[in-house]
Amino acid sequence: MKHVVLALVLVTCSCAQPSPPPAPRPGAGRRIPALSFDTLDADRDATISREEFEALAKAMFERLDTNADRVLSKAEYEVLQARQRERQGAESSPRRGRSPRGLPPPP
Repeated sequence: MKHVVLALVLVTCSCAQPSPPPAPRPGAGRRIPALSFDTLDADRDATISREEFEALAKAMFERLDTNADRVLSKAEYEVLQARQRERQGAESSPRRGRSPRGLPPPP
């Protein structure tokens, strides 16, 4: 979990330059899955390798980088923040089929 937080901090720090609003690209903005152990352990060997972790981080970055310019603009990052705020609001009133944290149940 520390690695996920570190990755998000690094992404946050690299977004200092303003850019124009992004143009949407296919598949962008899809919900990022909950980071369960099984999600990270792509080869199902009961360990999470650096490569598996980096692959997920890359996929998350690509979903956030809606115009595929290989950088996250402030506007793109603000979309992430808005989604997080929405989820936090949902956490205060859990819906049926969701965990108390507002995340979907594991598969």
